[in-house]
Amino acid sequence: MFDVVAVGVLAGLAAYIYNEIYKFVKSSLKLAIAAAVTASAIAFLVYILR
Repeated sequence: MFDVVAVGVLAGLAAYIYNEIYKFVKSSLKLAIAAAVTASAIAFLVYILR
């Protein structure tokens, strides 16, 4: 029963975060910047963790 509640809470939280991010990056410029920053951060982490 606890698992079902936990999954429900996580799903709700994920939907909320997705909605907030979507509102923040409505314009294509912000979306492009966010994508570039995310890609850079991932590449940086991979480089550091190697």
